[in-house]
Amino acid sequence: MTYLAAKNIAKPNKKRGYKCCWCGIYDAEYDLPFSDNFVGYPYLKEERKGLCKYCYAFVSEQKFRKRSWIATEGKVDFVKQKEAYSYLFNPDDNAWFVHITSSGQKQSWLNAIHSVNFSKQRFAVSFEKYDSPIFFTRSHLLAMSEVAKKLREQKITKTEMKCGEFKPKTYEKAIDGDFENLLSEAKEYACTPQWEVVVYGTE
Repeated sequence: MTYLAAKNIAKPNKKRGYKCCWCGIYDAEYDLPFSDNFVGYPYLKEERKGLCKYCYAFVSEQKFRKRSWIATEGKVDFVKQKEAYSYLFNPDDNAWFVHITSSGQKQSWLNAIHSVNFSKQRFAVSFEKYDSPIFFTRSHLLAMSEVAKKLREQKITKTEMKCGEFKPKTYEKAIDGDFENLLSEAKEYACTPQWEVVVYGTE
């Protein structure tokens, strides 16, 4: 994924005779640029000797941590969270990867570098709150998004939707409005990473 996303490739440096300790694919050319309090050390290979030019260029750019982004063949677009979520419904025909931030503090994409997508039907998404990629099928995404949109139209809070724990007043509202079935569906989806992404991305 770093090969796909690294926009400004670092200049070639001296090869070290071993592979990059992050991607494990390309030759290491650079020392690790991380401080002692870097939270991503568990995602690196145990040797932790050095990075290839692609991974080095990638981690040296702070925008990848602070912003949501979409990587496709030949370019990276830094976008708003909702735009990154919307992209999932009509992704590129070729290789693509999406990272969605919530606070811009956690580098959760570190553990998703080998999860580049080549399909619109089954794909992985990097979401800041989770350390591992979240896997979707298109049919599941569409079904969940439909439930989420209808609940938001009924002014149901995202907090209730996310955890599936609805207040008595919400149940009363659902009975009066004849949408109890939506609450039941939301409870089935609740507390899953996929549902959290959908709820977060729905207006």
